[in-house]
Amino acid sequence: MMNVIPLHSCNEKKQKFFKSIKNETNLSNK
Repeated sequence: MMNVIPLHSCNEKKQKFFKSIKNETNLSNK
């Protein structure tokens, strides 16, 4: 159980990271 929590938070960080990258590429495309 303890191992699942850090992994989950890591996944959330990844998602936020990729979201920010997508936003940046979208802005540069406009």
